[in-house]
Amino acid sequence: MSTSDPCRIALRYALATAFTAVFGMVYEHFSFGVYSPFMLYAFMVPLLLGVIPFLLLALRHGVPRPGTGFWHCGVAAITMGYIFQGIISIYGTDSAFTWGYWVAGSTLLLAGIIPRKQKKQEA
Repeated sequence: MSTSDPCRIALRYALATAFTAVFGMVYEHFSFGVYSPFMLYAFMVPLLLGVIPFLLLALRHGVPRPGTGFWHCGVAAITMGYIFQGIISIYGTDSAFTWGYWVAGSTLLLAGIIPRKQKKQEA
């Protein structure tokens, strides 16, 4: 099993999903009854963008291609954006810096998809 094995990557995303869910529960436990949908659903990002795609890739016996690193960074940026927005919402304020997470994460996800599309066209 190599480090680029889709099953191993899916397992790492599953661990990240569990950590994010536990982090959100603990943070909201100590937030004095104030909840944020961003904090509640932050665990969905690594689940939907990490676990599921790489499990599907493993079922197809596929190998992650170039650009997977960009994909991982994009998932991390969007997950951190959800957590940051949740913290800001629980605190009861607003920030002009939250848009940076969405832009950076989306750009990195796109950069992770583009090499795959080009690779398929070459084949």
